[in-house]
Amino acid sequence: MKGIIVINHGSRNEDARQDFLNKVEKLKQRARGYVLAGAFFSLGKPSVEEVMQGFKEQGITKVGWYPYFLNSGNHVRLDLPALKDRLTQDLAMEIEILPGLYAEPLLEELVFESIASFLESKYPGLPEEIEASSLDFIEQSLKINFFSREEREVVKRVIHATCDFSFAQTMRFHPQAISTGISLLKQGAKIFCDVNMVRAGLTSFNSFCLIKDKETLELSKREKITRAAAAFRLLQEEIAGSIVVIGNAPTALEEVLALARVKHIRPGLVVGVPVGFVGAALAKRRLSESDLVYITNWGPRGGSPVAAAILNALKKLV
Repeated sequence: MKGIIVINHGSRNEDARQDFLNKVEKLKQRARGYVLAGAFFSLGKPSVEEVMQGFKEQGITKVGWYPYFLNSGNHVRLDLPALKDRLTQDLAMEIEILPGLYAEPLLEELVFESIASFLESKYPGLPEEIEASSLDFIEQSLKINFFSREEREVVKRVIHATCDFSFAQTMRFHPQAISTGISLLKQGAKIFCDVNMVRAGLTSFNSFCLIKDKETLELSKREKITRAAAAFRLLQEEIAGSIVVIGNAPTALEEVLALARVKHIRPGLVVGVPVGFVGAALAKRRLSESDLVYITNWGPRGGSPVAAAILNALKKLV
């Protein structure tokens, strides 16, 4: 069983301490079903030691510490690791110090946005200038080095479309994904989407989506499956060797996986990034464990903008 402690330095000011604890309460509301608590490193109660003892009594065996610090000073680099070593031994619990607020790539941007109006800073006006400025910021902030150069360009476009740097940690590429995607685009391979929102983001492609077709609706009702799944079941042979782009419906991705597994109908490339708390993470994990050529991400995040950004990024690599 896991728990999270958000650790603040502490303050002699009661209002400051309460403000922090109020923020933690809001985090707890968003993390329903998980054990989360706030603690003070010093100058406040509850202390880290007190919360850890409470966690142990609840049967929690692994705890993540999130340092609520703006800078990685001595507390982060020295004091917290020392406290972790002591409590690991004293309480026989596993502790992991997570990247804290100081490590958030968007922190600089949040500060700049707050001061920009006072400085009367002028943002670039032309679309290409805005895009270039955004991508430059992403490149400076992106500290992940395990992607190839081409994969990195795709990840940057996804972050640009979502303002979410977590994709730098969760994106997954089949070893042949980039080369296969470029080759298929050069060949003019057909592109099939799960929803029209994905198609809307692919303005420079001739793509197809059957989710609103009459036959799709009839099959969905008859087989008691989602329209997104029914659309790909109807397509069947047509998706062989094509590019499948799924940004919304995990059921569509499960259908594509089933067609490959049972009927050996294999798309040339599957861009599978459905979004949602039910089924999306599992479908994407299954895709990454399949023998299909894929681009995906782990976890519930995803969506039509992500799917479109991936394919648009591939086109820029052609």
